[in-house]
Amino acid sequence: MAETEIGAGKGRRKALWAAVAVIAIAAAGVVGGKFMLEKAVGTFIAERGGKAGSVEADFFGRIHLRDVTLPFADGVSARIAAIDGRPKIFSLSGKLDVKGLELDLKAAKLSVPAATLEDPDFFAAGLTASGEKADLLKRIERFAAKQVSAPEVAIVQNVASSEQKTVYKDVRLEDIASGRVARYSASGATFAFAMDIPDGEGATKREKMDGTMGAVTGESFDVAYMARIYTQKAGPEDKEPKLLYGPISVKNLAFSDSKSRFGYDEVRSSGLSVRMPTEPLLETLEQLQAVSDPQALPPAERQAFFKRILSLVDMLAKGDMELLGLKMEVPEQESAEGKLVKLAVDKMAFQLNGRSFDGTMNGVTAGEGTDYFKFAEASINGFSWAPTMEALTKLAGLKEEEFETFPYTTLMPEFGTIRVAGLDVDMPGGDPAAVTDSETVEDESATETEVDPSISAEQAPEAEQVPDETTNGEAASDAAVPGDAAEEPMAEAPAEQSADEATDGEAASGAEIAGEVPEDPMAEAPVEQSAVPSVPERVRFTLDTYEIALTKPRNGIPTDVRVSYRDLSVPIPADTQEEGFKTLRKIGLDKLVFSSNVELSWDEPNENFVIKQISLDGKDMGSLSFSGVMGGASEDFFSGDLNAAQIAMFGLTAREVTLKLEDKGIMAKGIKLYAEDNHMTEDSVRGLLVLMTSAGVQHFAATQPKLQDAATAFTQFISKPGTFTLKVKAKDEAGVGALELMGAAENPALLLEQVDIEAKAQ
Repeated sequence: MAETEIGAGKGRRKALWAAVAVIAIAAAGVVGGKFMLEKAVGTFIAERGGKAGSVEADFFGRIHLRDVTLPFADGVSARIAAIDGRPKIFSLSGKLDVKGLELDLKAAKLSVPAATLEDPDFFAAGLTASGEKADLLKRIERFAAKQVSAPEVAIVQNVASSEQKTVYKDVRLEDIASGRVARYSASGATFAFAMDIPDGEGATKREKMDGTMGAVTGESFDVAYMARIYTQKAGPEDKEPKLLYGPISVKNLAFSDSKSRFGYDEVRSSGLSVRMPTEPLLETLEQLQAVSDPQALPPAERQAFFKRILSLVDMLAKGDMELLGLKMEVPEQESAEGKLVKLAVDKMAFQLNGRSFDGTMNGVTAGEGTDYFKFAEASINGFSWAPTMEALTKLAGLKEEEFETFPYTTLMPEFGTIRVAGLDVDMPGGDPAAVTDSETVEDESATETEVDPSISAEQAPEAEQVPDETTNGEAASDAAVPGDAAEEPMAEAPAEQSADEATDGEAASGAEIAGEVPEDPMAEAPVEQSAVPSVPERVRFTLDTYEIALTKPRNGIPTDVRVSYRDLSVPIPADTQEEGFKTLRKIGLDKLVFSSNVELSWDEPNENFVIKQISLDGKDMGSLSFSGVMGGASEDFFSGDLNAAQIAMFGLTAREVTLKLEDKGIMAKGIKLYAEDNHMTEDSVRGLLVLMTSAGVQHFAATQPKLQDAATAFTQFISKPGTFTLKVKAKDEAGVGALELMGAAENPALLLEQVDIEAKAQ
């Protein structure tokens, strides 16, 4: 029994010592691992040119770095105050807390007070191999993390004398790998920027603007590609543009300066594709900023300067943007009361595709108080600046003596189609000035002889003989003063005349002097005018649609043109003093509504100008339209050479013309008004009109038998208004020449033998 107990005791002691040995070995391993980890991290940073103020590791594999500097190429470096946590090791998740990150780039400075990195692959993949000098791009591409979050991120940019600082709040980047961020967001941001703008007097002034934005969300942001754009130039593999960022949304943007403020409810985009530049973007911006006077450069350098500018435009390949809920308030320029002009836009949308551009604006309202200007929609489609960019490149490389022969029309872009719909305007027009008695006296007494220098010295006493007429408050313009002023047109009136007239408070220069009134209408100006409060006239009209299409340019000159508007409505004031407007109101028109269309095109194969339509239509009135074909339209018209175009004018020929006149009630309204004013019946007025028209046209047709059918058709149109159509076509397929047309301007009958005429009334 004793021996058994002794043996058991020895076994327990062995087990105890074995356990102690295992713990000791493990502890030694941890201590050794801690030491090795500290040494490895320190060596790892040092071999790559970095520095760390201190490197520590605890027994749980966590690292603690202080005052870390990570160098990049081109003298750029990142400074980090503290890094605490554990990097991702095999299948074990990692987490790093970073504080005081400062990154200085050539165009911007990035500052992050604190950030958290979940599952970062920074030390394993973010740094380079020993001895390798990596640039920022490689470090960005090699960094990976499941998520990066920061309460605050500040970015300061300095580009082309402008400075901008943006501070984002609650920043979150998700699924970072290969230099791309799958998703990103921020709860809001504040920003401020300052830039030098022209002051209109040849100098510049520093303008500052502050702003805020709400929630920011986005997808597919290629950070590595953006770094390449700034620091590298396009290589053989960079033939196609790449997506820089995907869908993005920014809510509640607001901007303000010392005078105005504006903002958007939301700005969003489905993404932007960008081409790699021919030289690094940073270098391009620096070279552009270094040139203060491009015109002073030699031609070759000036051309290179403009090419750099155009290269910035060509970087943008495809993108779009929508701006919703714009609201703006700016001070009225001529307002002493500090009035604000307000602008509101429901939606603006832009699409960019290479060098072409489309855009729309919806729900636009601008104005102050009861004065407003608004439209439902405005759009531009098919606009392209490709011709302009090509012409600018050529122009920039020319010598001064070559400027005169350059075809400047090639600088014109292709405008495409511009459209405005739902236009409504109610704005103040001209403000008629009120003339007071004192203003009249001062003006006319001071320059009496300037008003009517033809008054001779002998006539002055005659004018003084009518004091009663001028003192009773009535103008002396009705008084006829005898005398032949034409005998001494340069004679000056005595000074006493002006003094007496000025004292009387009335200008006698308005007196009607025999023989002088036709030559000097200014002498009939009223002597006395009371100060009548002036009522500003208003500009009021509405327009359903307006369209202008300038397409298919040749050397910058459009070969296809269309300009049209529909339902331009202008009200006729009830208190109008214009006789024409009074007549229109009498016939029942309280507003004028017009529509018009002009459509022209160049038929290049047949060298024709085709006038598809030139028309004007008045609602409840009538319409007039014109169409035709002109031959001899060679490409010289579109050469951009003014002399060649003028010479080509003489080669034009008239081939075919069609004129169409349609009554839509204006004749009936006119007949009714004439009948009422002259106490006649409408039938008698209509009969008289038909009789007079028939007699006139038949008398003209009697000497020109070829016009008989046209005269008969026009008489039918007057007797029973509807549609009158006149078609004139040249017998010769080449048409009637320009010289013949000029000769026919004095005697149109000369053309009758060269054309066929067809007319009809319906």
